[in-house]
Amino acid sequence: MKKIWENKSWIVATLVIAVTFFVLILALESNSVTVKVNQLNIRSGPSVTYSVKAKVKQGQRLQVISRKSNWIKVIYKHKTIGWVAAWLVQNSSVQNVTRLSEATIVLDPGHGGSDTGALSMS
Repeated sequence: MKKIWENKSWIVATLVIAVTFFVLILALESNSVTVKVNQLNIRSGPSVTYSVKAKVKQGQRLQVISRKSNWIKVIYKHKTIGWVAAWLVQNSSVQNVTRLSEATIVLDPGHGGSDTGALSMS
């Protein structure tokens, strides 16, 4: 009878380890992003005005630390911490990254006609 109980304990322990491992993998996967563009800039801050700290090739995984607006703070290769544009790791339609693909373009409609826009007082 003792041998049967030892085998059941071993099975239960194996299942607990397997479930723990699965949950850990799920947690890591949900806190990471995959580079979908040919070359991704990791910047020192959350804007294109910050310097490039590293360049990452397509297919690499980056661990997510936090998010700010449309930027994601990541760790690359356990040593480089920086920011990437969220739309370049979440949107698969962009393939080749340029300075323009990292930029945010804001349109200011409504000027023209009787609206002259901003006026200077100098």
